[in-house]
Amino acid sequence: MNLGINYGDVEPTAWFNKTTVEMGATLLDVTEAVAKVKVKHYPGMGAFVESIDGVENRNPNFWMWWTYSSLSWYEGPIAADRYIVAEGETLFWYYEDTSVSPLPIPPAK
Repeated sequence: MNLGINYGDVEPTAWFNKTTVEMGATLLDVTEAVAKVKVKHYPGMGAFVESIDGVENRNPNFWMWWTYSSLSWYEGPIAADRYIVAEGETLFWYYEDTSVSPLPIPPAK
């Protein structure tokens, strides 16, 4: 699988291409394998990522995740600790301004 992390204006996107994951691994598992992640767990809802590599959520910017399919990006549908990754999949963490609607899609793949 491929995982991108875009830190906003802090630094350029980091790509972890062809990352090997164990069967049943979640997006949170993969992210924690390549970066320092701080999360807060909400019962019944899952884990909310509060920071990646020291870049913390600061209103209006928050960590959002996206999946790439059929030549387009789609916002992650569930919490990262509940999303099981698949072989060959491309996922992306994007530190972005969430005060706008619709959310800006990640930079070109």
